[in-house]
Amino acid sequence: MMAMNGDGKIPAAALVKPAVSRHRPQVLIVEDEPLIALNAEAILEEAGFEVTGIAATHAQACALADALPPDLAVVDMNLIDGRRGLAVAQHIHGAHGAMIVMATANPEGIATGGAIHSVLRKPYSDDALARAAGDALVAGACRRSVA
Repeated sequence: MMAMNGDGKIPAAALVKPAVSRHRPQVLIVEDEPLIALNAEAILEEAGFEVTGIAATHAQACALADALPPDLAVVDMNLIDGRRGLAVAQHIHGAHGAMIVMATANPEGIATGGAIHSVLRKPYSDDALARAAGDALVAGACRRSVA
């Protein structure tokens, strides 16, 4: 429960999100459907991830990833600005080494490997998203330990 000051109001400092903890894996959600993005955020937070941001466009995603590099990004294939999620995935993986889980209703033709660890078919279950995110992080840790 948030503490209130003497006049019954919540102090402004209490409303600021605390600094992101490095104790939990950092994940960026790139999704242009607000309800899907918020649901993914809730699923991932419940699974123990720290969601560092939600982006709906290529520019937003790249800016968020550059400001706070994620360990993992869950990326929608088609973004609201008409750009493809693959370009976002390549940028985030190339610039920051983040593992990528693509999310799309049409996964045919999306190859895994390189920037993309796995492809999650929409609509996905809570368990499928949490499992894909966890598996991607394990694979990323294995890649780094071998390199």
